[in-house]
Amino acid sequence: MKEWQFKAFRKESGKNAIEEWLEGLSQTAQASIRAGISYLEARPPREWVRPFFDTLSGRIHKIRITDIIEKKEYRILGCFGPGDRVFTMLIGAIEKDRKLEPGAKETAKQRYKIVQKYKERCLYDYKWP
Repeated sequence: MKEWQFKAFRKESGKNAIEEWLEGLSQTAQASIRAGISYLEARPPREWVRPFFDTLSGRIHKIRITDIIEKKEYRILGCFGPGDRVFTMLIGAIEKDRKLEPGAKETAKQRYKIVQKYKERCLYDYKWP
């Protein structure tokens, strides 16, 4: 049974920001990320803790996923809501040496403001294949 519903940010172009990001990654990275999200999707809130989840700043949080084959650290920045047990994925990024890709945190903050203002209009219900 799923404990959480995931949503993905809809860009101005109408594209799903997370799917667009995933398409640019290797198959092993995509599989690792999908497995990580599926794991969290089935976990009660008290189990959303490190090493899988961490607060980045304010209301922006990051899901931490490691691709052990490629030895890369992937992060999905997002926020809780709208609604109970909903996590909205705002942007995907790579983290290296504990630093996110340039601009990822700022983009997440901008998208958070948009989500707060327009709620459902800017989101996709996300279903992992």
